[in-house]
Amino acid sequence: MAVTDQLKAIPVSEFKHCYEEWKKRLQRCVASEGSYFEDWFKVTFYYPIIL
Repeated sequence: MAVTDQLKAIPVSEFKHCYEEWKKRLQRCVASEGSYFEDWFKVTFYYPIIL
């Protein structure tokens, strides 16, 4: 299970950081009440997924 192995290789602290950043982006989307806004999706990829 290559995907599972890749996920297990991510340090817990990095996973938590990415999750917290995702929650912030989600909250911005909810707060915008459906309005479109530029430059909201800036993500730093620490662990690129190779498909």
